[in-house]
Amino acid sequence: MKDNNQLSRRQVLKHVSLIMGGVASAPLMSYAAGSSTNSAKGVKDALDSIAPFDKLLSVVAEMIIPTTDTPGAISAGVPEFIKLMLSEWYGANERQRFLNQLSIFDAMVIKEGHRSFVSAPDDAKSNVLAQLDQQSNPNVFNEIKELTVFGYYTSEIAVQELNYRPIPGAYKACVPLKEVGRTWLQSGI
Repeated sequence: MKDNNQLSRRQVLKHVSLIMGGVASAPLMSYAAGSSTNSAKGVKDALDSIAPFDKLLSVVAEMIIPTTDTPGAISAGVPEFIKLMLSEWYGANERQRFLNQLSIFDAMVIKEGHRSFVSAPDDAKSNVLAQLDQQSNPNVFNEIKELTVFGYYTSEIAVQELNYRPIPGAYKACVPLKEVGRTWLQSGI
């Protein structure tokens, strides 16, 4: 017969997990409560600082992955993805560094006699991107390329374009060994 004053191992684990969950989550909850208003204001401020560069980011992203027989970067929502990354993932200093470096696009086309990168002809834009791509030191164009490729190939459009199937074929739980040959475990040993 079991003594009512003794706890089972399952009950002890349940109580310990409740206590530890409360201890671990208390600082997180206080941080979330205090920072929710600050983070919303911070994101709005970040988006406001990025807004003047919307068109530039869209043009560069579309030049990296243009619309052909498949949708391009703009159709996949890459400019919005880049803005999201800049506002939500980049710190304030990283974001400001990134935005400050965007002036290189305009500076390079102005040397060629154009008003701005966005209004320059396509061949001038392509020359600027080619020059930036050939530089051995990291620059803002490399970051935009990384963000564009990542944003594009994680979008729903790219998943459809690639015809991605997370699980190839139908799942069959019980299959006679004669149909599959050998088991997976034996093939790896």
